[in-house]
Order: sequence, then structure tokens, then C-alpha cells
Amino acid sequence: MCSSDLINLKPLFEKRYNKYILKSSQFDRFEFINQKEYDNLNINLTDGIPQLDFFTMSFCEYSNEAEKEINKVKEVLRKAKFVPHYITYVNYSSDGCVEDLCSMHGKQELTQEMREKCAFNLGYDVWFNFSQTSDVMCNQINADKCWFKYNTLYKSTLNKIKTCQEEQGIELLKSDKIFQDKFDVRGSPTLFIDGHKYLGKIEANAIFKEMCKSFDVKPLVCSTDELVSEEVIGRCN
Repeated sequence: MCSSDLINLKPLFEKRYNKYILKSSQFDRFEFINQKEYDNLNINLTDGIPQLDFFTMSFCEYSNEAEKEINKVKEVLRKAKFVPHYITYVNYSSDGCVEDLCSMHGKQELTQEMREKCAFNLGYDVWFNFSQTSDVMCNQINADKCWFKYNTLYKSTLNKIKTCQEEQGIELLKSDKIFQDKFDVRGSPTLFIDGHKYLGKIEANAIFKEMCKSFDVKPLVCSTDELVSEEVIGRCN
């Protein structure tokens, strides 16, 4: 996973006994991570451009609705960073797991999330096209057979996604699981703006206004636009 996929967590840690520990002022409990994990937490949020990290599930209807609202924001804040992360569980069920990672809605949701992470590695727009088509045409029962047949992306792009899933898919989800656990995320959708949990309405205009606050130099659109929104009510827990 490239560094642009990661949340900036470095300021939350201090070094003790050759390990890194979450500062007590940030969390109620101490948690240690190793050197490798710490080195990977290297996003620079001093660039004056907001980053929205959103935790989602491929076949949670509320997540799918939230992704549409988030995309409305992306369309007007093109310079901002938008990063999907997928929620998984350890030994959640006996039949919905790959290695020790499981998905709430079964194994085919888990493999679909691998593909969506691979699509994101090819660019946000590829990810949104791919995930939205899969949301409409496929489900947690048929995704493994459906996704390639009905997707409108170029076949060469789909082949890249397929290869990535086979070679990297589970590792991409394991990387997301690290951040999910550090932020104690269990339900979807859950959003963070520049590493801070977003507690407002899950709707395009509210997210847009909050992200505008994080620009060092606000785009003109932040002062002039109001986004047509439809609030997402509900979540998968």
C-alpha cells in the first residue's frame, strides 16, 4: 500500500522502551505498535489539503449511500484526498473468512473489498466507477462471479484488479485492519477528516463544509457552493 493510502497517526505516538505507544492524552488506553508499523504511518498533513478517510463495507447499504455523498464532495474538492478503508473482523464467522479476516456480510463481500482496494490503487475515479457498478449489479451472494462480467471498465483494468486481488488482496485488507483497530472503528460508515473523527451528518454538504475548514487556502468553491445532499440514516454495526 502506498503512503497516500494511510492516515497520519505519527503525532499520536511517543517512543518508550524501543517501542511506540499511543499518548495517553489521545486515548483512554495504551497500545504498543512496532517499528515497522510506525514507519508506515507517514502521511504529511501539513500540506494544507484535507484528507477524508472513510471506513466502509462493500455491501452495506448505508456505506454505499455514504460513498455517493462523499463522491459529490470529491467532484468539487478535486485537490482534497479521499481514501476508502474496509472494515473487517477476526474470526467473525466460520464461512466468511480468508485466513483470519472476515467480513460482516460473508466471504464474497471480503473478496469484493480486496478488489475495491485494488481498484483504488489505480486511482480514486477507477475505484468509484468500479465500486458503484458492483453495488448496482452484484451482491454478497454472487459478487465473485458477477464483478468481471458486468463492470464497464476496460478489460485491461479489470485484469489488473484481478491480479492485484490474487497477489495482494488480503495484505491490503490487513493494512486497513491496523488503522481500523487504532481508531476503534467497528461500524460503517465512519469518517475521519485529517485524522479527527467526523461526527456530523453523513451528507455531502455537511462533509463539504467541514473539509473546507481544513484548507490553508480555501478554494473559491468553499465560499460559493452548496451541495445537493441526501442524509444517510443508519449504519452497519
